[in-house]
Amino acid sequence: MVKSVVIQTEMSQGCVVIDTGGLYTRMGIGGEDTPNTIYKTVINGETNEVGSESNTRNDTKPISEGSITDFDAAKRVWEYGLSLVDASDRNTEFKSVVLSVKPHTTVDEQQITMEYFIEELE
Repeated sequence: MVKSVVIQTEMSQGCVVIDTGGLYTRMGIGGEDTPNTIYKTVINGETNEVGSESNTRNDTKPISEGSITDFDAAKRVWEYGLSLVDASDRNTEFKSVVLSVKPHTTVDEQQITMEYFIEELE
């Protein structure tokens, strides 16, 4: 079971659904059967690329046990995915985001995540 936080800035013309897991991030457009993009939730420590592992201790993984442990790295992971979703559907203006969170996420954790997402990714 996955809980979600809905972030809506204006009336919805398009909705992006984001599921950031410890291994993979999935993003797509609400109402579609499958995600537009699936990639590893990691930043390569050698090349600084999102979604690519170097298999060294220098890789950055922003999610640990279902919780965001590095918000700056999570922001990079989200920006990367949003650029891919946007490129795949240029005709949609996205106004809402559904961001999944682990089932036992506290209200405080949800609030922090929502505020960070809104402030950093407007």
